[in-house]
Amino acid sequence: MSDKVFEEHRLKMKELNDALKAFDFFYEYADDPEEVIRGKVKARYIANLVKRCGQDGDRLYRAHKDTVFYPGNGFAYKYGVAYETLCI
Repeated sequence: MSDKVFEEHRLKMKELNDALKAFDFFYEYADDPEEVIRGKVKARYIANLVKRCGQDGDRLYRAHKDTVFYPGNGFAYKYGVAYETLCI
C-alpha cells in the first residue's frame, strides 16, 4: 500500500471515528421530530463513511455500537471477528 493511499485511508478512518464519537445512537427515541431527522441524516452520513472505509470501517462501527449497547463488555470484538452474537 502506498503512503498516499495509506494516509487517505487513515484520514477517512479518523473522520469516521470522530463522527461515531459524536453520534447519538438513540436518536430515534428523541421527543423532538427535528432531532430524529438530524439523527437520520447523520446515520446516512456514517453509513456512507463506513462503506468508503470498507472492512476496517465496519469493524470500527461495530466496536462503537458494542460500547454503546453493551457497555459492560467494552469492546466486544476481536480484530477480524465480530462477537456481536455473544453480546445479545
